[in-house]
Amino acid sequence: VNGQRSMVNGQRSMVNGQWSMVNVQCSIEPYTPDFTFEKRADIAYYDADILEGKHLSVRPVHTGDRFCPFGMKQSRLVSDFLKDCKLNLVEKRHVHVLLDAEGRIVWLVGLRADNRFRVTPSTRRILRLTCA
Repeated sequence: VNGQRSMVNGQRSMVNGQWSMVNVQCSIEPYTPDFTFEKRADIAYYDADILEGKHLSVRPVHTGDRFCPFGMKQSRLVSDFLKDCKLNLVEKRHVHVLLDAEGRIVWLVGLRADNRFRVTPSTRRILRLTCA
């Protein structure tokens, strides 16, 4: 459904007495060799055919969460990744993950995409996710 937009389930979480809401907008676009990727932390791009038809949801980070950061072949604990990003405790509590229907982390929202769903030369359609 080229150019069509939809929303992923929003997640509200309480951090230090403040409600935090995360919404992710989705759109599918055709992939051509001249496609321009915007380099912004609030946007992630994926191979739409890998994630097509899968229910996506957003939730806060849980202890023991693992993902495969973009550019890496092995998985890492999200907590180790956040430590390497030098986030303080309050910032870590505001981090959310986008999950596929199988519970795999697709995106550490605003920080890093998961390598398993990346755009490759064989990609035909791109799923663009924007944190709103």
